[in-house]
Amino acid sequence: MAEEKVYTPTRDDFTPVAADSSTREAIARPSISFWKDAMTRLWNNRTAIVCVIILGLIVLGALVIPLVSPYTTSEQHVAHSNASFMFRDSADGHLHIFGTDNLGRDMFVRVWDGARVSLFIAVLAVAINLVIGLLYGGISGYFGGGVDTVMMRIVEIVNGIPYLIIVIILMMVLPRGLISIVVAYGIVGWTGMARLVRGQIVSLKEQEFIVAAEAMGARSGRIILRHLLPNTLSVIIVNITLAIPNVIFSESFLSFVGIGLPPPQPSWGVLASEGQKVFQMYPLQLIVPSVFICLTMLSFNLLGDAMRDAFDPKLRR
Repeated sequence: MAEEKVYTPTRDDFTPVAADSSTREAIARPSISFWKDAMTRLWNNRTAIVCVIILGLIVLGALVIPLVSPYTTSEQHVAHSNASFMFRDSADGHLHIFGTDNLGRDMFVRVWDGARVSLFIAVLAVAINLVIGLLYGGISGYFGGGVDTVMMRIVEIVNGIPYLIIVIILMMVLPRGLISIVVAYGIVGWTGMARLVRGQIVSLKEQEFIVAAEAMGARSGRIILRHLLPNTLSVIIVNITLAIPNVIFSESFLSFVGIGLPPPQPSWGVLASEGQKVFQMYPLQLIVPSVFICLTMLSFNLLGDAMRDAFDPKLRR
């Protein structure tokens, strides 16, 4: 059997490609900042844009409609109680778009005023949690060691207290109202933000720019506020976007079970609580605020998911 020859390539089989000095130093992709790249990807996400438009319309309606409406939230017209959708008052000719409740109050203006109250509670509570969580988590993560251990054990203790129990205890001391809900949520709601910030600080404090700042004599407070916390903003923004619907749901649940805002002060939870009492006869009085709650929570959650993807450095192209 003849031995099979193996061909060995030589230099003459290859044609050298001349180096092009004009393309040797070419940039493969345009150089853009992290924030610009994130915002570009967020802008290209149609779901995020739709959610921003929906939330913008809800906020705009909550601010404007109660001011321009011919009715107030407490104005009663008992003769037209439990009116249906698109009911026009024959006396003044005004249109009740969402009808009226059992006391003849205009549901349209009450829903939008309830949006103002619910969103105000959510934003104020999340702002308090943000400030406490940033400072607490930043200090714990930066100093580490025994300080970190003690501070994290405190977080675990606070996190183990049910939110509902705190609210019930505060209701015994404070009058039912907006302040009690915000204070109760502020007492126990900051632990998640503190843990998140602490984890980010622990991963960042060994970076070269932090070592350089320490070598230049920067104080701990300056390093935390000027170097560490700004580099956690992307994660914090996503967490805020996801925390707002949780507060809205908590307020709606507390008002629904009767330990939230006292009537007649409207919120989506109060309106849902009032609507469930007459649900069998007038289901729209419960459906309308429920739809607004679901739409707002869904928009915030989808926007938060889109922002999480947009701010993820691993997805940069």
